[in-house]
Amino acid sequence: MKEIAWLNDLGLRATYGITGNSPYVGAGSTFDILSAQTDAVNGSSFYVSNAANSKLSWETTHTINVGIDFVLEGTG
Repeated sequence: MKEIAWLNDLGLRATYGITGNSPYVGAGSTFDILSAQTDAVNGSSFYVSNAANSKLSWETTHTINVGIDFVLEGTG
């Protein structure tokens, strides 16, 4: 590249990232969540406390960061 007298430094930077989180435990699940209960008549048993939701997935955030860094030479 031909030298440019007034431009001392030139750089291009780019980043891409994916982050995410999940809700608190028991907020929802892709499988049934069972809970135990004790009944005086029937004894111990399990019941479905949260039904499965196959459409749930992890929350994701996609981030793109692009920038140009440069240094200009002063003329003074």
